[in-house]
Amino acid sequence: MRWLIWGVTLVLLAIWTGTAAIAAAIADWLASQGTGALEGLRNSAAIELPAWAQTWMALVLPADVLQALTQTISASMDGVLAGWPWLSSALGWLATLVWVVWGIGAVIAVLCAMALHWIGSRLLSNKPAPKAYAG
Repeated sequence: MRWLIWGVTLVLLAIWTGTAAIAAAIADWLASQGTGALEGLRNSAAIELPAWAQTWMALVLPADVLQALTQTISASMDGVLAGWPWLSSALGWLATLVWVVWGIGAVIAVLCAMALHWIGSRLLSNKPAPKAYAG
C-alpha cells in the first residue's frame, strides 16, 4: 500500500511539474512578445473565416452572436494593447509566481503522501499476525 501511495504521488508530481513548466514557458513567451504580436491578434478578429468554418459556426452560433463575439474580442484587444506596458512587466513576474505555487503544491503533495504513509503503516501494524497452519 505504501508503494502505491508514493507511486501515485510521484506521478502526480510529474504531471504538476510538467504543467508548471509549460505555464512558466508560456508566461515567459508572452512577456517577451512586443506590441506587434498583440496587434496581429487584434487584426485577426477582422479576418474572414473559410466557407467550411462559416458553415460550421452557423450551426453552432447564430450570426448575431458571432458578430457580437467578434466585436467583443476586438474591443478587448484594444484594452489589452492600451495596458500592454503594465501587463508586460506583470507577465515577467508570472513565471516566478508559477514556480512558487509549484513549490507550495509539491510540498503539500509530499506532506499528504507522508501522512497517508504514516496512516497506512498504523493500520497495517494493528492487524493481528496470521496464525500458523497446523495442517
